[in-house]
Amino acid sequence: MRIIIHRGADEIGASCVEVAYGTTRILLDAGTSLDGSVTVFPDDINDYSAVIISHGHQDHYGLLESLPESVELYMGDVAWGFLQSLRIFTGQPPLAERSRICLKAERPFKIGEIVVMPYLVDHSAPEAFGFLLSAGGRTIYYSGDFRAHGRKAKTFDYLCDRLPREMDAVLLEGTLINRGNSHFSDESKVEEGIIDAIGKEEGLVCLSCSAQNIDRMVTAFRAAKRSGRVLALDIYSAWILRVAQKLSKNIPDIRWDGIRVLSHNKVALGQYRKIKQNSGFFGDFVRELYHSDNELWEKDIVDSPSRYLLKLSDFGLAHILQKLRKPSTVIYSQWSGYLDHDSSAYNEPAGALKALAGERFYEIHTSGHATKEDLERFVSQILPKTVIPVHTNHKHMFGALFSQTIVLDDGEVFDLAATT
Repeated sequence: MRIIIHRGADEIGASCVEVAYGTTRILLDAGTSLDGSVTVFPDDINDYSAVIISHGHQDHYGLLESLPESVELYMGDVAWGFLQSLRIFTGQPPLAERSRICLKAERPFKIGEIVVMPYLVDHSAPEAFGFLLSAGGRTIYYSGDFRAHGRKAKTFDYLCDRLPREMDAVLLEGTLINRGNSHFSDESKVEEGIIDAIGKEEGLVCLSCSAQNIDRMVTAFRAAKRSGRVLALDIYSAWILRVAQKLSKNIPDIRWDGIRVLSHNKVALGQYRKIKQNSGFFGDFVRELYHSDNELWEKDIVDSPSRYLLKLSDFGLAHILQKLRKPSTVIYSQWSGYLDHDSSAYNEPAGALKALAGERFYEIHTSGHATKEDLERFVSQILPKTVIPVHTNHKHMFGALFSQTIVLDDGEVFDLAATT
């Protein structure tokens, strides 16, 4: 078996890893760069047998728009639904429907000469997978993005129990290998932090987080309910929760008590128009948005701000705060790098929101990635012969943790046949 990290050996994001055996060539992930730099498929993409997407984050699927129809695509249904939804709500046309094989946890499949076993992992995106690939008596595990401190933390221990020992190689993500996991070590701590912040605020509490981080949306609903508030969402967030219902009926939905949708204001009008333009994709959902038990007007929030935990886009939250003109709390529950003026990842709407909130701006977040300690725990349990860093800015730190580390550069070929 051969491994080539086409991109991702020296950066977080833009993940694109080739595993090949004989004439079979598979790409694991096809992501775009987080810093906006140009990323493309390998020139000979038409010669690949398949592309497998580990989860629904753009740094793992962003190149799919240019994937040739002749190349098989493997991806989870919810991840595909999130991808299409994000495109529609950001004003891009949905990708053309194409042949796509739906990934299911622990349902193996064969691509050419390689057998692939997907394993469900805990991550800040739902339906995230790692993959065990086997061919010619060799085995490789690709971790994708994973962690051990989310609402599906038990999947970490389950994964360690299920994976074979002493496999030939692990392609291991290292997003957090050089730093800690903020002040909130797990999702339950985030929930308590949000409740504490709500308890200090007599007016409106705003929440900035990714709607596609379903763990965080569950946390938001639980925190609002425990604090006696209603979770108010924008139309996009409400739809994302509906898509996620395919995974579990325990995920909050606008049909539940304690959730309402801000369906009457300037931002909502723009989102409504996108739904109407793609009515076949959304079905009857638009009718539910404007049911009297679900809908909210902007005036409802302005008149009674203390009733709500408001989760909108950063732009939408800033619009409400400017209308309200009263002291309000903003809980920022995303990666802090988006607030760093000196970073290429700086997000201007997030920075504006922070300026509006002033001293009532709280960063309450936990990462979607494994800590250094959990990476060590993972490797110590499965005992791979080789550890290959991916999805990291600090690949040379792996050697201090794992003596079996082999560091690759983008484009370098690593042939397992050359190892003992």
